[in-house]
Amino acid sequence: MIDAAVRDVMLENPVTVVPDMQLRDLVDLFVREGLQGVPVVSPENGALLGIVTESDLILQEVEGDIDVPHFVPFLDGAIFFDRTDKYDRQMKKAFAATASDLMNEDVRTVTPGDTIHEAAKRMAHHDVSRLVVVEDDRVVGVIARSHIVLALARYEFSDDGGPADGGDAAG
Repeated sequence: MIDAAVRDVMLENPVTVVPDMQLRDLVDLFVREGLQGVPVVSPENGALLGIVTESDLILQEVEGDIDVPHFVPFLDGAIFFDRTDKYDRQMKKAFAATASDLMNEDVRTVTPGDTIHEAAKRMAHHDVSRLVVVEDDRVVGVIARSHIVLALARYEFSDDGGPADGGDAAG
């Protein structure tokens, strides 16, 4: 079990975007910086609002594959037999124009002081590739699966119990 802190291996000061960033600029940023995900933060105070991942961009591209809930036309409207939450989210993403339209507001987070073991458990439990590191409601870092692997090399498999190579993880 790795008891070292998240702050020891996280990517500090990650790239972030504001909610009104245009889709075209967002895609350019992902390509230019080699990103897999980017936190969306408030321009006023830097508070975490959401996250946009590669999956969100891909889902935006497949707008024709939207699951329309079962309904019956009634007068000038429709009566839905299923909840429309998933449909509403898919429609919003299909016609997204900004980071705010695409972002997932249910962001998985850790603090810099949490253990790497706890971060790994959260990633596995929520089936995510990265966690946003938040301190005092502000984004201070990101920890990805590659950082967990680096921690294994440093703290579990090095001969002296210290850093195995001293390098940083990309992620």
